[in-house]
Amino acid sequence: MKRIKEIKQKLFEKIPRPFFKGYLRWLVFVMAWLLIISGFTFAGYTYYNHLRIQRFEGLVFPNIYLNDNNIGEVAINNFDNEFLNILERVNHNEVVFAFGEREFVYSYADLGARINESETAEQVINYIDNLSTRQKIDLIDGRIRKEFPLVLEFDEDYKKHVIRDMERQINVRKVEPVLRRNNTMAVEFIPGNDGKIFDTEANLELLAESLTTEDVIELQVETIERTRNIELLSTVDTKIAEHTTRFRPHTGDGFNIILAASRIDGTILMPGETFSFGRIAGAPYLRAQGYRLAEAFSAGEIVQAYGGGVCQVTSTLYIAQLRAGLQTVERHSHSMPVSYVPRGLDSMVAFKIADYRFKNNYNYPIFINAFTRDGSLTIQIWSNENATGGRRFEPRTRTVARNTYRAYLREYQGNQFVRSTFLHVSRYRDLPVRED
Repeated sequence: MKRIKEIKQKLFEKIPRPFFKGYLRWLVFVMAWLLIISGFTFAGYTYYNHLRIQRFEGLVFPNIYLNDNNIGEVAINNFDNEFLNILERVNHNEVVFAFGEREFVYSYADLGARINESETAEQVINYIDNLSTRQKIDLIDGRIRKEFPLVLEFDEDYKKHVIRDMERQINVRKVEPVLRRNNTMAVEFIPGNDGKIFDTEANLELLAESLTTEDVIELQVETIERTRNIELLSTVDTKIAEHTTRFRPHTGDGFNIILAASRIDGTILMPGETFSFGRIAGAPYLRAQGYRLAEAFSAGEIVQAYGGGVCQVTSTLYIAQLRAGLQTVERHSHSMPVSYVPRGLDSMVAFKIADYRFKNNYNYPIFINAFTRDGSLTIQIWSNENATGGRRFEPRTRTVARNTYRAYLREYQGNQFVRSTFLHVSRYRDLPVRED
């Protein structure tokens, strides 16, 4: 260590003293000028930035946005007009609702959009008031970008109007598939449609939750599906049986025949279902059900009763049903013979006493086509051409005693007789003698 000190001392002793004095003077001089230049530069830069900041006095600094709307250099006291311009652009934004493959598009204007000006302006002004000089310069030079969410509000009445508009377009009543008679008296298939129930409250909530997003709003709609088998109903294409009887149209019983026929017209029986005349035609057959007074049988006498004449409809249908090969469930003969169908092939109904019922024993639906025209009642039974398997049926009666008749059903395969099946025995009283 002593040796090192001696070497340093000898080196410094060789440098003359005047050199140090000159070097120090120049160093002080240079440092002084550097300080002066730096001071002037800083002052100039500060003054320059002051002028740049002062240029935006009363204005919004550049690179400040409301969402994607640049409001830089907008006068702070002129926010109202700027908001109107922004709102005009915003109102072109769209909200998309979807239901299945359908889309419903509404603009923000349709939803009553408006900007909460006071809240939005307050946020911007508070931000500007708290900016440092450095932050102001960074905004001016574009080194930072400040975005404020646009505080949008939507009119509740407008939103409800949009929801109701979609509800009107979507809501639909369920219509079951049906068969109906067309202008050519043939039967045609109408597929109907599923029901749609628009959930108003749920969709209002969805609208409120998703309004300012770009997501497609999937509408809440309940589907009420058809219960009838559409594919099976569409197979009905052939008239498999028919029967026609005559009546007096301008009488009480004629009126009742027309009314009862209209009520069973269009009846559809799916495989395994049972037809009940009383249920469909509106028993009891009273004035409250639309029926009129007409002749009827009661305790061996001919009397005036509401619903007189409806038995002609059941009897006509009974013969058509037999010809269709359908299974009888309940059938009653009159107490006295009638004139509109062969004896032994009538079918009587009376409320709480007797109904007329039969079952669809085929694998296809059947359709009852009943209509009146010029004093004739025609009832047809339609089904698929394969329902009967190529068979046809014909009812026959045979007198076995006075006012006693046995009924049979003859079955044919094409034109070839197959069998005869016993149906029932019908017994009648004599008609009362009318006094002139």
